[in-house]
Amino acid sequence: MMNKSTTRRNAQQLLEYAHNQLEDASGGQAKQLKKMTINIDWSYHDVVKRMAILEGVSKTEVMRRAINLYSDAFGDDLLYPLGQ
Repeated sequence: MMNKSTTRRNAQQLLEYAHNQLEDASGGQAKQLKKMTINIDWSYHDVVKRMAILEGVSKTEVMRRAINLYSDAFGDDLLYPLGQ
């Protein structure tokens, strides 16, 4: 569990990020594809690859689905404090 000062700091960082995203959206940059490179343990890569094979989709699609499920736990009100 995070302490209050960490929670406040994280909330402030999220608000700053949200403001920046609004500025990017007004400039037409919000819907561009972004590349993300991650370094994960071999076992995570192995699981993602196996799920991709079983589902007949790309590893990227597996990661998208995983992120969607994880983000559902937070809810849009928390993730998007300024709205979408």
